[in-house]
Amino acid sequence: MRDKIAGVLVMLVFIVACAAKAPFPVFFQKPTRHIDYMTEVKPILDKRCAVCHSCYNSPCQLKMDSFEGTDRGATKKAVYNGSRLRSMDPTRLFTDAQSTQEWRQKEFFSVTDSKSSGELNDSIMIEMLSHKIKNPKSIGEYRSEADDLTCSQNSEELGGYLEKHPNNGMPFGFPALKPEEFDIIAGWLTQGAKGPDAGQQAVLITPKESDAQAIKQWETFLNQDDPKHAMTARYLFEHLFLAHIKFGTPTNEYYELFRCSKTPPGEPADLIATIRPYDDPGAATIYYRFRKIHSTIVHKTHMVFNLDDAKLQRIKELFIQPQWLQRPHTVGYEKTMSANPFVAFEQIPPRSRYQFLLDNSHYIIMTFIHGPVCKGQIALNVINDHFWVMFLDPEYDLSISYPAFLKLHSDKLRMPIEIGSDMRVFNAMNDEYKKAAVAFYKARQDYYTSHHYDGLGYESLWKGNKATDAPLLTVYRHFDSASVYKGVLGNLPKTMWVVDYPLMERIYYALVAGFDVYGTMGHQLALRLYMDHLRVEGESYFLDYLPPSRRQEVMQSWYQGIDLKDINYYSSALPAKISFMTDDPNREFIEYVVNKYISPATNITFDAVNYERGDVAYQKLPDKNKTKNDYLKAFRTISKPGMPFFTLMKDHNIQVAYMRIRLKNGKDLAISIVINQWHSNVTHLFGEKAQLDVAKDSADFISGLIGSYPNYFFDVREEDLPDFLDILSHFKKSPRDYERLAKYGVNRAEDRLWDVYDWFQKRLYEDEPVTSGLFDLNRYYYIAK
Repeated sequence: MRDKIAGVLVMLVFIVACAAKAPFPVFFQKPTRHIDYMTEVKPILDKRCAVCHSCYNSPCQLKMDSFEGTDRGATKKAVYNGSRLRSMDPTRLFTDAQSTQEWRQKEFFSVTDSKSSGELNDSIMIEMLSHKIKNPKSIGEYRSEADDLTCSQNSEELGGYLEKHPNNGMPFGFPALKPEEFDIIAGWLTQGAKGPDAGQQAVLITPKESDAQAIKQWETFLNQDDPKHAMTARYLFEHLFLAHIKFGTPTNEYYELFRCSKTPPGEPADLIATIRPYDDPGAATIYYRFRKIHSTIVHKTHMVFNLDDAKLQRIKELFIQPQWLQRPHTVGYEKTMSANPFVAFEQIPPRSRYQFLLDNSHYIIMTFIHGPVCKGQIALNVINDHFWVMFLDPEYDLSISYPAFLKLHSDKLRMPIEIGSDMRVFNAMNDEYKKAAVAFYKARQDYYTSHHYDGLGYESLWKGNKATDAPLLTVYRHFDSASVYKGVLGNLPKTMWVVDYPLMERIYYALVAGFDVYGTMGHQLALRLYMDHLRVEGESYFLDYLPPSRRQEVMQSWYQGIDLKDINYYSSALPAKISFMTDDPNREFIEYVVNKYISPATNITFDAVNYERGDVAYQKLPDKNKTKNDYLKAFRTISKPGMPFFTLMKDHNIQVAYMRIRLKNGKDLAISIVINQWHSNVTHLFGEKAQLDVAKDSADFISGLIGSYPNYFFDVREEDLPDFLDILSHFKKSPRDYERLAKYGVNRAEDRLWDVYDWFQKRLYEDEPVTSGLFDLNRYYYIAK
C-alpha cells in the first residue's frame, strides 16, 4: 500500500511540474523499497537504452550495456570524426581506465548523479526521461549518429537544448518508457544509482567451474616459455583480440583474450592496454589471460570464436607439430616489423597460418565486416552491396608452396598501418602503399602464370571438409553497416572474390588488427584507399578462372565508366583450364562449385527462394501460400528491378527490414528484406549517389534476421498478405498508399514500436542462441510521424 501511495505522489509531482510547463528538473519522491539494479533496472536499460547506447557509435559515447558504462557517463568527444588531424586518446570501456574517477579525468561526465543535495534526483538521465513523458510525441528527424549531436553536460546546456528541441527527450525519437518502467528507473536514480551488490558482481565476473577448467587449460598452453609456443600464442592473440570466446562447455558465457605483464595464470590479471594487438606491450614478460565479458552482448560486436578441445588439438597440429621454416625464436615489437605479419611470423610455415585462417574463415571475414572500420558509408562504399567469397586451396596457393615468394616480396606487402594512427592526409594520398600492393599483385599474377601454366581448375578452390567450415561466404552491405554469412545467400551477385593467403592476411591486418578508430582522417583514408586495391585483387583472382577473352569484359561491367588502368587491373595470362559450356561463365562456375564441388559436409546449397538458375524468372503471385518458402517467393514476385517496391524502400532509407508474418496456424515467420543497391562502380570515395540506379536494385527475402541494424519493421497478418503485397506492387506515394502502408509498417514514433522490437529481439535469441545479441536501433528510419 505504501508503494502505491509513493507512486501516486511521484506522478502528482510530475503532473504539477508539467502543468507549470517547467521543462526540468522534475523531482521524485524516493521509493520506500530497494530497487535492485540487476533484476529490475538493467533489463529496462538493455531493451530501451542499450539498443542505441552500446558501442563506438553510442551517442556521446554513453554506453549503457553495463553498469560501468552507465556510471562512466558521457562525453562531448566523438569517436567517429572524419576530420580529425590528430589521433585522440582511446576510450575503450574496461581497457583505457579502470574506475569512474579515472574516466572523469578523461572528460566523461555523469548522467546519473543528482546535481542538488537531498532526497531527490535531478540528473541528466531523469531529466531526459521525464521530458519525454511530458512531451511524448516524436516529430521530425532523429539522427542519433549525426556529426552535430548535442551532448549536454549540465542542466543549463540541457535546458537550452530541450527548449530548442522540445520533442527530443529519451528514448530519442522513440516512444517514452511505460509508467512502470519509468518508476523503476526514477526510483533507482533517487536511491543513488547503485550497481550490482558484491554477490551479484562476483557472479558477473567469475567464470563457472566448467569454464574455469577450460581457461586453465588454454592459459597453460598459451603461456609456455619455449619460443614455438610463445610465437604461436602471439599469432593467435593478434587474430583473436576482438573475439567473444566460447569454450566447449554447456555455459552460454563469453570471454576475451588479453595481455598482462605481472600476473601469470591463476592470479588476478593486470591488463596491458595498447591500441593494436601487435603494439609493443612495454614489458619483458607477458602473459595471455582470459576475462569474462559481463556487458550485455550486442549483435554488432558479437563475433564468436570457439575454443574447445578439438580446437586445441587442431592448433597443435597446425603450429606445434610441424617443423618451422626457421629455428623457433621470439621476435620483438619493432613498429614496422610487427605491422607486417609476413615478416613478424615468417618462421611459422605459411601453410599453418593460412589453414588457421581457412578453418575460421567466417570469423576472420566477419572481423572486417563487423569491426569498427565498418561504420558509416565512407568506410563501406569500398565494397558492393552483395557478393560471394571463395578461397584458394593451400595446395594451389604458391605463397604456401614457395614461402620464399613471400620473403622475396615482403617489402611490397607493407601496409599503411606501419605508420600508426597519426598519418597525415598528404601521406595518405601519395599512394606509396597502394603502389607497393599493385607491384605485388602483378608479380603474383605473373608467378601464377609461370607455375600454373595450364590454368586453375575447380580443384584449386578450398572445398572444406566438415560442417563448421565456410568455403563460401555471403557478404551484404547495408549502406552504412554490413554482415557476412556462411553459404550463398540471395541471387547471383554481380561480383565474386577468390581470396588467397596474402590477400586474406592483409585484409585482416589492414582493416582489423591495424585499424584505429581513434586515428586521424589520414590514417582512415589511407586504409580506405588500400582496401580499394585489395578488392580489385579478390575480384581479379575470381576472373582468372574465366576464359581469357571474357575477363576484361566482365571486369569492365563491374566498373562502368572507369578506365581499368585507373584501378590497376592486371589481367592474368593464365589460360582457362575450365571448359565452359554456356555464355554465362560466372553462373556456370558457381553452380558447378556449389552443386558438384564443395564438400557436402559443409551443408552449403543455393538459396531455395532467391537464387534463380539461368535468367531471373519473376513468377506471378501464387493463389495460396502453404510453406515458408511460398511466402518468401510471393515477395520475390513484387521485387522485379524497377518496380514501385524499390521506390518505397528508398523513400524509407531501407537497406534491411524485418517482417513478421502472423500465421493463423503454426509459428509466426521472421523474414529479412535485404535491398541490394546497384552501383556502376565502387571506386569513388565521395559522390556515391551518382553511381546508383534504383531501377537496377534487387532484393533478397531471407528466412531469419539478417544484419545488426534494422531500418524498419513490418508486422503483417497472414490474412492481410494480399493487401500488403498489393501495396508493395503498386505503391505510388499517394496519401492513400501511405495510409494503407501505415497499417503494416512501424514508424519509430508509434506506441507499438517497442512491442514489435521486443518480438524480433526475442525471436533472434530463440533462433540463434549463441550468435545473437541486442539489435542496434541507431539507424532505424529517422523520420518520426
